[in-house]
Amino acid sequence: QDGALDFMELMSFLAERHINLNQSEVRKLVAEADDNRNQVVEWDEFKTMFDAFMEWQRFAVHFSKVGSLTDSALRRHFCAIDTDHSGSLDLQELRLVFNNLKIDIS
Repeated sequence: QDGALDFMELMSFLAERHINLNQSEVRKLVAEADDNRNQVVEWDEFKTMFDAFMEWQRFAVHFSKVGSLTDSALRRHFCAIDTDHSGSLDLQELRLVFNNLKIDIS
């Protein structure tokens, strides 16, 4: 009713949709989505999180069509994307991947 989801409301929301995350995972989810650090996920934060999830889902579906998503296959894809071999993906590397997949991340 207040336009925001607190930890317990998000736990209930996820459980009702059979998304089984433990308390630690939900706390991490809230912390990640909570841009203004007020301990709740407001509509704009939820929408941003949801949109990002949907883009990652499209990304995973694309890769599942081109081959198996085993750990070794994912590592090979990661290493191919990590062009500077830093062990992490920066914004430029991620933008290139999504652009190549015709996925808008603007």
